Amino acid sequence: MYYLGDPIDLDNDGICNNDLKAEFSSFYAAKKAFEKGNVSRVFPARGYNDETTFSLTIPAQAVIYYKLEDIYEASLSGAANFRLSFSYTVQNDGSISFKARNDLEQSWRDDWEDERRFQNIDVVYTNADCVESFNKGTLVVRINGTYYDFNTNRLVTGPVKLTYERLSSAMY
Repeated sequence: MYYLGDPIDLDNDGICNNDLKAEFSSFYAAKKAFEKGNVSRVFPARGYNDETTFSLTIPAQAVIYYKLEDIYEASLSGAANFRLSFSYTVQNDGSISFKARNDLEQSWRDDWEDERRFQNIDVVYTNADCVESFNKGTLVVRINGTYYDFNTNRLVTGPVKLTYERLSSAMY
């Protein structure tokens, strides 16, 4: 998980980094997104030209924005259950096309805002961008990630590249 913008400090240790896996390593809940037990599964397509949706687990800071005070709060626990959706279609010629499916996430994001605060504001502004490549069991996706940067004391948004490697294959 690599941030493609200027290095940022997510864990308030004074060290800015582009390696977000390293930045999230001190977040108790968020680091669970990297554990083997929290695996994202991509199921096989049912047939040619059928769109198949899959979700990828993304770690998050779980930033709260207090509207009245105009301040952000980022705990060091984070969140691990945030998912971004993509889909793929296998064409008749065997080629594969991919799509970012941000339309599937919006319904549950709407519940995070009230008059006083905006819960998980980082997650609200984080979205899927594209699948960069899929080759030999390695899936590379790009997202637009939003994070609270303790170095600049502001919310930042920028491109993030995530690389997933196949751990196993299963036939159903």
